[in-house]
Amino acid sequence: MLLTLSLQLFALSGFGHAHAESQEDLQLPAPASPKKSIRFYKVNKQMQGDRVMLTPKKSSSPGCQNFLKSVRVHKAVQTGYIVCLVYAEKDCKHASMVEVAREEKPRRTYFLTEGFAWMPQSDDMRWVKLGSWNCGLELEAEHFAEEAMLAAAEVK
Repeated sequence: MLLTLSLQLFALSGFGHAHAESQEDLQLPAPASPKKSIRFYKVNKQMQGDRVMLTPKKSSSPGCQNFLKSVRVHKAVQTGYIVCLVYAEKDCKHASMVEVAREEKPRRTYFLTEGFAWMPQSDDMRWVKLGSWNCGLELEAEHFAEEAMLAAAEVK
């Protein structure tokens, strides 16, 4: 029941079909880009941006990837994946998922979809410490449940 409720709230939140009536009707859009990659950006105290350097293999490999050490990230952009998630801790620990938002749409989500600059959310507008990310994953019930809780909190 929680999964069905989560999926319905997920559909209402703008991801997937607006009129999804069942799990089978709910879909995230297929990626537009054939090239898979994720990029992260940090900023200094003067708010100047700089790209966080990753190896080409690491930035284009699906699955859970760890940063060598925690990195303070201001913005993330991914292409070629349906969805990516970012985590405060290494090894993509579910409990450490970090909320993100688009600059022009302040609605918070956990799902970094393709083609947008996503900003990890925290009290410090310049950065959030991240330990890992996961792209190309199969979404599980708890991912939708977390997303549904965010959407419900915003409705209140």
